[in-house]
Amino acid sequence: MIHFYKRLYLVAEMGWQESLENKNKTVPLFRGTSCVGEPATNAAQCIRTKDLRLFVDILNSDEEERLGDAYPLPEDHWINQPLQSEEGNTLLTAAINSHLHHFVEVLLKAGARADLYNPEINKYPLHVAVSVGELECVKLLFSTGSNNNIPNINATN
Repeated sequence: MIHFYKRLYLVAEMGWQESLENKNKTVPLFRGTSCVGEPATNAAQCIRTKDLRLFVDILNSDEEERLGDAYPLPEDHWINQPLQSEEGNTLLTAAINSHLHHFVEVLLKAGARADLYNPEINKYPLHVAVSVGELECVKLLFSTGSNNNIPNINATN
C-alpha cells in the first residue's frame, strides 16, 4: 500500500508535470505557503480559490495529528468536521458543491469519510453530489466502498 503522503504528493507532481508540458516548457513560480491559522480554515479557503497545490500542502502538513495509518480518519478529525465558515459543510461537501472533483479525490485519499452523515446540512456527501449533479464525485465516493449503507433520501430534498 502506498503511504498517504506519497499519494498526495503524486497528485501535486502530476499538476506540476502538466504545467511544464502545457505551457511551452515555462516553469511556474514557486509559491511559499503559510502554516499560520487553522488547517481546516486554510483548506476551506483553498477550495474557494481553487488552489489545489496549497490544499495538498495543507493536508500534508497534518503529519503530527495523523493517527498512525488510520484510514479513513476518525469522525472527530478536523477534515471530517463541519465548518461554520462553509455553512456547515465539511471540506468534502464544500468541494463537491464547488464541482471540484480533484479536491474530492485528494480528500478521500487523505482519509475523509464519505460515509458520514452531516447533521448541519442533513445529508451524506453522496446526497450532496447527486443533488448538484456531480457524477464524477459520485463515482469517487462509490470507489471508497463506504457508501453501501447510506439510506435513500426524498428526491425533493
